Amino acid sequence: MTDFCQETFAKKRTSIKGQLIGIHSVDPNCGADVALKCISFIEDIKKDELRKDGSPGITHEYDGISMIMGLSLDYKSKIELVILYSLHDAVEDYSIRIEDVPWMSSERFARIVMISKIRYGVKLSHEEYFGGMTDPFVIVANLNIVTGKLGIDVMFYRCEETRTNKRNPGMDYSDREETPHYLSFVGAYLRIAQDNHPGILQPAEKPD
Repeated sequence: MTDFCQETFAKKRTSIKGQLIGIHSVDPNCGADVALKCISFIEDIKKDELRKDGSPGITHEYDGISMIMGLSLDYKSKIELVILYSLHDAVEDYSIRIEDVPWMSSERFARIVMISKIRYGVKLSHEEYFGGMTDPFVIVANLNIVTGKLGIDVMFYRCEETRTNKRNPGMDYSDREETPHYLSFVGAYLRIAQDNHPGILQPAEKPD
């Protein structure tokens, strides 16, 4: 990992933790302290892991949390998403159980299980996975995971396509075998987002 990458990662890490500490000072009951514990917990688990580009294994979580912190949501909604996203790999990759995180409520841990495609060695089918995804926080967090892979402009444009039921012939969907499930999932997200947070999702300009 280059010095520049290390510096960028360190700044992002410091910024996110500073924002969470600030939110906790404003609203001690919103769960920011739990979010900080979740981040420290997964940091410890991934402390010896490196990604293909040489960056720390925890970079993935910080990238997603950074996107969440930029959403136009109230503190409580934002914190719930940070908690969920920080541990979104905990069950699938590390078989973490609720007794491993005694400071977490059963409701929050249930969301972490829900976002996991593999649950204690059992891999769910697409139908089971997306069909059981009813919690709005899980839907938004999972969308955030996909957004990180595709890019925010492409994601917003695809969301708008799904909302209007019009497929843009210029967009290449061949890179996703699960496209029908993916589009159904995005549609579910849009309904929840528009019902509860009308301003959260705005159609982006058509991506290049």
